[in-house]
Amino acid sequence: MNVLLDPAGLARIGPYVSDREHRDTRRYYVLKIDDGRLALIVCRNDLRLSDMAGQVVDAALGWDDGTPGFVIHVGRRHSKLTIHCVAEGDHETTLSAILQRAPKRDEVNP
Repeated sequence: MNVLLDPAGLARIGPYVSDREHRDTRRYYVLKIDDGRLALIVCRNDLRLSDMAGQVVDAALGWDDGTPGFVIHVGRRHSKLTIHCVAEGDHETTLSAILQRAPKRDEVNP
C-alpha cells in the first residue's frame, strides 16, 4: 500500500530503537513513550524515516506482539508498518491515519 509520511504522523515518532542486519539493514522506530497508541515502524533496505519525510512509500501493515528489543511497551500488541521503498504515484492513506487505528496503549490487547 502507498502511505504518505505526513508531518503530523512523523511528529509522533519517538526513539529510533535499533537497527538489525538481516539480508538488509532494518531500522526500527516506535511512537513516543507517552503516545496513546502502540505502533512500530520498520524501515527496510537501509532506509531512514527522516530521509523520507513528506514522501509516499510502499509499505505493508501488520502486527508485532511487543517483541523485546524492538518496542518500549514489551508484550503489548503493536501495529507494525514495514516500509520497503519510496513509491511513485498517489497515496492510499497517511501515516497519521494508520497511527490513529493502532491499538490504544491503555487498553488490554485482544
